Amino acid sequence: MPDFDAAAIQLLGEPLNATISTIDAGGGPRAVPVWFRHVDGKITIWTTEERAWVRHLQRDPRCAFAVYNQGVDLRGVLVRGRATVATSEEPWVDEEARRICERYVPPADLDAYLAGYPDLRTIVTIESDWIRSW
Repeated sequence: MPDFDAAAIQLLGEPLNATISTIDAGGGPRAVPVWFRHVDGKITIWTTEERAWVRHLQRDPRCAFAVYNQGVDLRGVLVRGRATVATSEEPWVDEEARRICERYVPPADLDAYLAGYPDLRTIVTIESDWIRSW
C-alpha cells in the first residue's frame, strides 16, 4: 500500500466531498459523491449495502476515489485501490459514522443528523494501490 504524501494528507483532512467510482455489472464506470474520512492510510465511507455502487464493490472491489478543492488553486488526490464492505450492528459502525459526519455536520446538529439514518450500517474501506496528488 503506497503512502499518502503531506499535500494529500492535508487535502484529505479538509471537509470536501469526494467521488468514488466503481465498475458496474456491464463493465462500465459509475461515479457517485460521498463523504469520507482518511485514517491510517485508508479511506472510510459510511453508507448502506442497498446502494448500487456498494453492490458493485461487493462483486468487484476495484475502485477509484477522487477529492479536490474548488477554485483557482486546484489541488487534488486520486486513489486507485480495492474496497472492503462491512455491514454490522456493532458499535464500531456508529463510531466511524460519527467520525465521518462530524467533518461535515455542525456539532449541534450531529446527533439529529445521525438519528435520521438508522438503516445505514455499512462502512466501505478503501486500501490504495496507487496514489497521485497535485
